[in-house]
Amino acid sequence: MKNAKELKKHAISRLNCCWGEVVFIFFIKVGGITAFLLAWALTANFLKVSGVVDFNGIVFDLSNGVLLAVTIFSVIALWAVYTPFDYGAKWFKLQQIRGKSLNARGIFSCYSSEKRVMQVLKLNGLVMLGKLAVFLPLCGLAILGFYIFGNIRAGGSDGAISVVSSVCILLLISCMLCLLWAINLKYAAVPYLYALDPECPPKEIIRKSKLILKDNPNYLVESLLSLAWWIIPALMIFTLVFIIPYFQMVHTAAVNELIEAYESEKHIEREDAFAERV
Repeated sequence: MKNAKELKKHAISRLNCCWGEVVFIFFIKVGGITAFLLAWALTANFLKVSGVVDFNGIVFDLSNGVLLAVTIFSVIALWAVYTPFDYGAKWFKLQQIRGKSLNARGIFSCYSSEKRVMQVLKLNGLVMLGKLAVFLPLCGLAILGFYIFGNIRAGGSDGAISVVSSVCILLLISCMLCLLWAINLKYAAVPYLYALDPECPPKEIIRKSKLILKDNPNYLVESLLSLAWWIIPALMIFTLVFIIPYFQMVHTAAVNELIEAYESEKHIEREDAFAERV
């Protein structure tokens, strides 16, 4: 498999063929999320002005049942619209990494039929349930830890105790972020495996993704960490237009290497099994 330097070089060479398309993907995602937040804020204000809901001057108060229902519905609608686009964008980038230059229409390939839309929604739904099954119990433990250390810090008269409690809370937050990343990592290959074989059962795609990342747990992490120094220019904000697509192409290149290594290994195993039968 390619090392981090080779991955970045390959990603740049392929980006030179599709900069316009990947920047277009970036603006569609940012613009879509911005439009969603704006629409949600306008809806909340409309409900407040019309007297349907009543806040104490706070727009983002989700304790109101009507506004909470509207928010949940809006998030589900955004997920249903965004998921096919995200899978189509990943399919487009995977083809680019594999040396196939495509028309920009390929980004919207998952909207081509109702069947395709339902496939990606079902697959992404199973992925989300798998993540939540692991993450929610961890969240419960983390909340308990925040509660305990928060009470110790609030009730402690000793400054040293408050400092130690604050450090423990920061450690808990760091651990939760690392665990969230680790959970997401197991499913990193799911959209790309779907792109390569849309008819493969969702559970089989998820199983393959877990196997691929389990066999090479550090490869993807090392590839992404090699881009860490780009955080500094990213602070200029406007550079994100180019940095994020670059990150995503490197990520796609790394996942592609893992998939190809897995497929190659399985091919060798099939050949060995055939030889034994002969």
